[in-house]
Amino acid sequence: MNKGGDIKIPRIFFFIMKYITPVLLFCIMLWWLIEDAIPTLVVTNVESEKVPYIWGARILMLIISSGILLMIRRAWKKRKLRV
Repeated sequence: MNKGGDIKIPRIFFFIMKYITPVLLFCIMLWWLIEDAIPTLVVTNVESEKVPYIWGARILMLIISSGILLMIRRAWKKRKLRV
């Protein structure tokens, strides 16, 4: 962290970035999962007319994500052949 810098960062920041920040981020993610993600995934409090569109959007996102992962896999295979 200090390499190439004009000022030296205090040692406490290494501790904060290594231990405190990941714990806080995990707590925020867990809180979001309980409060928002689970009700959204289960489709609660949504009008019945919107449910097919929500599922359609989810399927589209899965198709796009699968396509991206497939392209990454092919790129890695080509990279290994060159080396």
